[in-house]
Order: sequence, then C-alpha cells, then structure tokens
Amino acid sequence: MTLNKFFTSLTPSNKRRKKQILCRIIHKVHHRERKKPMKWMHLLPNRKKRLIGVILAAILLVTMRFVWPFVFNGYAQPKAVQGVMDLRQWDFQLKGKVKLRGDWTFVPNQFISPAAPHSDLTHATFVKTPHLWNAFFDNKKTTPLGYASYRLNILLPKNNNTTSVEPVIYAFKIQNIRSAHTLFVNGVPLGNLGIPGKAKASYKPENYPYIVLTNIKGNEAEVILHVANFDHQMGGGILLPLEFGTADQIITGKKYAEMSDTAIIVLLLLLAIFCGFLFSYQSKQRHLLYFMLFCLSSSLYLMTNSEKLLIATAALPFNVYTDLQMLTTIGIVYFAYKFIIWLYPELSLKSILLVIQIICVGYTCLFLFTPMTFYSLFLPYWYYFLEIMIIYMLAILLKAVWIHREDAPYLFLAAVALMCNGITYILQIYDIILPFVPPIDLMIFALSLMLLVTHRFVETMEQVKNLSLQRVRIEMAFLQAQIKPHFLFNSLNTIGSFIETEPYRAQDLLGEFSTYLRFSFDFTNLEPSVPFDREWTLVEAYLKLEQARFGESLQIYVDVAQAKDIRLPPLSLQPLIENAIRHGVMKRSEGGSIRITARVIDNEVELAVEDSGIGIPNEQLVSLLSKLSIDSDFDETPNTSDVNGIGLKNIQHRLVHTYGKGLIISSIVQQGTLVKFRIPKETAKENDIENTFG
Repeated sequence: MTLNKFFTSLTPSNKRRKKQILCRIIHKVHHRERKKPMKWMHLLPNRKKRLIGVILAAILLVTMRFVWPFVFNGYAQPKAVQGVMDLRQWDFQLKGKVKLRGDWTFVPNQFISPAAPHSDLTHATFVKTPHLWNAFFDNKKTTPLGYASYRLNILLPKNNNTTSVEPVIYAFKIQNIRSAHTLFVNGVPLGNLGIPGKAKASYKPENYPYIVLTNIKGNEAEVILHVANFDHQMGGGILLPLEFGTADQIITGKKYAEMSDTAIIVLLLLLAIFCGFLFSYQSKQRHLLYFMLFCLSSSLYLMTNSEKLLIATAALPFNVYTDLQMLTTIGIVYFAYKFIIWLYPELSLKSILLVIQIICVGYTCLFLFTPMTFYSLFLPYWYYFLEIMIIYMLAILLKAVWIHREDAPYLFLAAVALMCNGITYILQIYDIILPFVPPIDLMIFALSLMLLVTHRFVETMEQVKNLSLQRVRIEMAFLQAQIKPHFLFNSLNTIGSFIETEPYRAQDLLGEFSTYLRFSFDFTNLEPSVPFDREWTLVEAYLKLEQARFGESLQIYVDVAQAKDIRLPPLSLQPLIENAIRHGVMKRSEGGSIRITARVIDNEVELAVEDSGIGIPNEQLVSLLSKLSIDSDFDETPNTSDVNGIGLKNIQHRLVHTYGKGLIISSIVQQGTLVKFRIPKETAKENDIENTFG
C-alpha cells in the first residue's frame, strides 16, 4: 500500500475507524469513572455484619413498638369482671382515661330494655370484649350474623357529681362496633350509628369513631349496647374497646389521634406528589410510579381506617366506604411488591408475579361487583394472602441486604414498620390491646420511605454528575484522537524532505513528531487538569512541526514565563494555536505570525493566542459565539469546523464549568483574531474539573 492510499484510508469519512477509536476511549473512561460506593456503607465491612445491623435495627423497632406501652404506660388498666368495671379507686385526673375491656354481659338474639336491664337475662353470658361474637350465640353454634345486647355496669368514684361545685362531664369514645348499634347510659340513648334491627330488612349498617358526652349522676353508669350485624360474614360485635374518661381527656385523645393520622397522610401525599413530579420527567423510572401509587393507597387506607377521616370530608354510602377500605389493601400490597421487584428484578420470579396479579384482580372484582355478605366469606383467605405477601417481601428485602444493596435497609425497615402496625390491629381484634403510644411504627415507615426516595434521588444526581464529567473526558479524549490525516501526511512529508539534505534536523523533527503523537494518543492519562509544562510540551512539538513545514511564512512569538506554575485543562491551548494557523495565518498567501502570551492580571493568569490572519467576518463571529454558548448542543462535527474551529466548543465547555467563564474572542477582518481565557491564580494549582461537579 502506498503512503497516499494509507492516509486516504484514515480520512474523517471512514466512520468505522472513528467508531473503533471512540469505543476504546469510552471503554477506558468508563473503567476510570466507575461509581464508588457510598462512604457510610463501609461502616459494615461485610455482608454478615451488614445483615446483623439491619436485623438489630428491626428488632429495636419491634421492641419499641410492643414493649414501650408496658414500660412507659405507668398505670395498669382495670378490666371488667363478670359485667362490672370497678373504677371507684381510679383517679381520672391522675391516671387518665380507661378502655372498657374485659367481661361484658352478652345477651344473644335479644335487645334488652334500657329501662329494665335486669328483667330478662335468661340467656345472658359473659364474653371478653373486644372480640367477635361468633361463638357466643346459644353456646352451641358459631354464627357471624345476628343481633345481640352488651351490658356493662361501671362503678364510679365515690361522691361523683354529688358534692362537687363543678360537676364532672364524662365522655365515651366508640371506635369500632360492627356493623350498627345504639348506645344507652343509665337508660338514656346517647348515640347510634345505623339502625340495629332484628332482621336484615330492618337493619342499616354504619361504622366510624365518634364521641358522646354525658353528665352521670350518682356512682354508677349502666352501659347498654344494642348491636346488629347482617352483612359481615367474619362476625360482628365490639371490635375495639370503648374509651371512658372525662370529656377533656376523650376529646383531647381523639384530636391527638386525628392529628397523628393527618400528619402521616399529608406526609404520604407529599411523597406521592414528589414521586409523581419526578416520574413526569423520568418516565422510564417505573419504580417512581409504583411508589407514588403505593403512597396514595396508603394514605387512602389511613383515611378509611383508624379515625376514618374520610367520613368527615365525604358522605359516602356504607357499602362504598367498606369497598374502598378493601381496595386500598390491594393497592398497598400490589404496588409495594411491584416497587420492590422493580428494584430487585433478579430476586423474584415472573410466575409469582403472575399469580399475585391474578389474585389481586380476582379480589378487586370480588369487592367491586359483589355485596359484603358474599365477599366477606373470602376475607380470611385474603388476610392469609396478605401475611404471606408480607413474609415474601421481607424475604426479598433480607436477601437484597445480604447481597449488599445500598437502599435495601430503608425498604426492610419500612416493611418491618408496616408489619408492626398491621400486627397491632390484629392483636386488638384478639383482645390483646396495647395502650396508646405515639405512632412510632408509622413514623418510621414514612421516614424510611422518605430516606429511600432521597437516597435514590442523591444516587441519580451522583450518576448525572459522573456522566457529565465522563462526557467531558470522552469529548476531550476524542478530540485527542481527531488528528487530521492531512496533518500526519504533511508532517511525514516534511520530515522526509529533510532526510537527505538535513538528516539531523529530520531526526529532531521525528522526535518532535513522536512526542506529539504520544501526548495526543495518551488515552490512559485523562486527568481533568495538567501542569502547564505538560501542555506546553505538546504545543512545542506541534509548533516545531508546523514551522518546519511552512518555514519563514509562519512566524511564532512566545512569552509564557508567567504561566509555568499553573495547571489548566488538557488540550486547552494547542487546539487554539492549530485553529489560528489553519483558519487564520495560512489563509493568507504570504503567511503571517502567531503570538502566544501569558500574563498575570488581577490575580488571574491570562493565556492568549493572537494571529495576523484574515480575521473572522462579523456575521460568522456572532454565529461562532452563539454556537459556543454553554446552553447549546455540545456537538462538533467536521462539517462545522470551519466555523467553530478545532475543539473550541470542547474547550469552552470545560473552561466555563471549571472556572465560571470561557473563551474571549475578538477579530478584525484582514487584521487577525485574538482568543484568550483566564485562570484564577490563587486556585491555579488546585483547580480541577471534578470540583465543579462535586
């Protein structure tokens, strides 16, 4: 192959060659910029210690949730015994309100008369409350549907409202009685929800928390509840204990509970809005969508449970309200699972996802298109499914922690917190009632998810930072690779012309050419800043080759002594000089001069390249300055090099992001062009492109 054919094969139009060069550059830069792990993760040096740390944190959370009440409650709560709650020694002002739990008198299939509660108690028995009533009808069969009466005699402190100047106003808080009831105190009806009829036709369900106030005269309070349930196949009765205390205590407690629910709901909604906003900009990040839907489902679940705040804002029919309660549980478990497997797809099987989707779709149709009397028959299986899902998701998260996933601890703690909250409600149904504590589990749940989103956001920003830095370095490396074939051809021809006439000069020029190639193709050294001496070595090699080629038609003047101690971005000076020669001086038939200077101005070092070439017309100069804008596309192609110059935009990009200002270009047609930039002197030795992104 002749020399001409060899260099012709390396023309810029040879896309395959350019692609190979670029791939090698990207490969080297990628391995140099591989993301480092978060520093805090080194606190646990190996998987075993990391797993132990997360498990200990989960145990601490569970301990705080279930041990707290017994350590900090202070006073043991009394219980009713054989239908009597003895509060004669209870100081409400000192010890606070009480939960009316224990043995209530239970009369199945009968509404006892509030005026004569002792008249007909033939079928009466004592049942633990709160509890489902299923096993207490006729003492023989288990039935979830029917009606019954509950009775409790409360013995109050002596001299209650008899000698006190200011009578004590008591209050009851009814929390969860399924599914309709009327409350009587000393024969007086104080409150009701729905209509507790003796048959389905005369019955109307309703269920949400409320408060009633009463001025009890004497030292006893006879509490009677007429309760009916003809809808829910899992059973009726008192599911959560009634609270009894002074009016201030009950009202304050309800407000505190409502404020706690509201705070958590608002937090979840803010997280949902935040994730929705991020998803609108990053639609490929599907986990943001799942997390948003999970937060919305969780907030709606809180609105329809606990204090049931949705009742206060929307008058929904009972069946719509209960359907909404069940649908939110589907949303929580499904979107939580989708969120987790999106993060860790290799830890879950597609067949399991298909089974979960079928079950969720099936129960969704069941809740939407069938009455409660029918779908409640299948609720036990749904609750078993929820327990299995919680265990399965915890297993996935535990495995993710084991294989060193940075965000797994947040998800694991959130799942444990959610499990603690669910266990609390289940324990309440089975008469294991914990005294009130601050919502530690829900607060940690929300906090864990917030930390997870924050961690993901910070991680994304870190990736953006690294990609931005990587892009600059790739562009810089590609600029190094873009040595024009005609320059190689002309340089070798120039060296060849001196071999016979001036062999020693040819030897020197060959050394300079070798130096130029070594620095130009040094892809292993992509430091963001280099000493001026290193950059100047490349410039000197280039200038000697060009001066040997053009002879006296190219005059070079150098004064850079004041720049010898600075650091600057690599390849920030040589392309300016090459641009001045190619597009300035050599456009004149008689040639011209290049002046390279460095001087200190106001604690800055100004580097300038001035040529006596043809200059740049004003229209082209405006276009060039516009294209060099940092906001425009970072693109340089051979077709636009005549306007943009060689690597000008790459240099402009790095200078602006490193020092806050870029190239200053001025030109006069037929007189020449001046290109300069400044580097702060006080940071000249330390300045680094990475600092601008960090």
